[in-house]
Amino acid sequence: MSRKTTVTILFLCAALFLGGVLFYAVMKGGNDRTDPTGNHGEKWRIGYYEGGPYANYTLTLRGVIKGLAKIGWIEDMVIPEFPDPWGWSW
Repeated sequence: MSRKTTVTILFLCAALFLGGVLFYAVMKGGNDRTDPTGNHGEKWRIGYYEGGPYANYTLTLRGVIKGLAKIGWIEDMVIPEFPDPWGWSW
């Protein structure tokens, strides 16, 4: 077996091992809870900042709202459709 083949095999084995370790760490989880926690009886304040004109702003904000509802931070709601200010069709 040539040196190049040996190095390639060792590299692939190391990559598979590290990939397995990372996969295990991600799948195992840990302290990555997303359920709402107490705030001494106060409501949490959640901010969303748009850093300037952004064509996908409404889609992104809609996704953030749906995501927060999915993990239980806010109640699910019907979000009305807004006209696209630039007239682009998606």
